[in-house]
Amino acid sequence: MPQKIALVIDDDPGIVAVIKDLLKERLQYLVLEATDPQRAVDLSRSYAYDLLVLDLHMPKLDGFQVLEEVRKKQPHIKVIVVTGFYERYQERYQHARLDKIIEKPLDEAFFTRSVLSACGSAVNAQPPVVELQHVPCGGCGHGFGEHAPPCVHV
Repeated sequence: MPQKIALVIDDDPGIVAVIKDLLKERLQYLVLEATDPQRAVDLSRSYAYDLLVLDLHMPKLDGFQVLEEVRKKQPHIKVIVVTGFYERYQERYQHARLDKIIEKPLDEAFFTRSVLSACGSAVNAQPPVVELQHVPCGGCGHGFGEHAPPCVHV
């Protein structure tokens, strides 16, 4: 089974770090992250992800706008929202096709169970092997940083 890949988006770098560590250490995910919503949209155009974890309340683009853009390339991606503004967005949840909504502050055990429930196990008996499935982006000027895998156009 190939290693699962997650994209984590939150404008709070501390939240991104916690979620990234949980996904990598507990669930053996390959994780790409962004604190800028537009960068996250750019990342979503370049690779196929198994899981999108995102905040809703962010500058420039809110989480629903990011999700709309991501779903253009990956309509069936699993989505977990982590938000401190649950009440504010209640009316929009049912139309967004979310797999799970988790309120901040983040409970690490609950988050881990939620990922397993939405996406199944990512843990292999063998050491993880990274297999990125590239989603053609139509020409890119990547520069996604040292932690992102290289883009290979097909």
